[in-house]
Amino acid sequence: MEAVFFVLVLVGINLIPQIRKRKNQTFEFKISTLTAASTLVFSLVNLFYFNNLRLKGLYSIPIINLLFVLTVVIYFSFVTNSRLKIISIPILTVFILLGLLTTFFGQLKYEKKIDDTHKIMVTSGGLMSCGQLLYLTRTTCLMFDKEVHYESSLCLRDITQIDVLRFNNELAEFEIHHNGELENPYRLKIENKNMW
Repeated sequence: MEAVFFVLVLVGINLIPQIRKRKNQTFEFKISTLTAASTLVFSLVNLFYFNNLRLKGLYSIPIINLLFVLTVVIYFSFVTNSRLKIISIPILTVFILLGLLTTFFGQLKYEKKIDDTHKIMVTSGGLMSCGQLLYLTRTTCLMFDKEVHYESSLCLRDITQIDVLRFNNELAEFEIHHNGELENPYRLKIENKNMW
């Protein structure tokens, strides 16, 4: 039901340019160019994200997703309907849904540096997860964190702090402080099987 309402809102927004009497072609060209640029950046960031490369920064992905959604809504609102716009509507609608999905599920909640190249990150779980998800990452290409280990079976919620007890070539050991019902703090040991 929500998806139908969302599509109807987008169709309604697309009808706004038909109500206006004057067209400003330079303004529409600038909006179209801005939308194309934000779509390209959004696509690249999400392509990397789904290949286990997360852009550095706690809010980098939500900000890029939000800017993309805003530019698309402005594009729908101010650019007159044309063949190119009508073709782009279903594609951009799917991208908006993908952006909202990656913003609200898998949102980065906590991160801590282990050393110069490694971090431990906590993200919100998806619809079916029993708790937050933990990622051990390594910095690559100066601006991305590449996933080297993923832990989803802990069922820990509201993680507030992670202490690094040991991190070497053989073993990583962490103490995880959380507000769940399991032992608190929870001790997590990860054996290195050529992961880092």
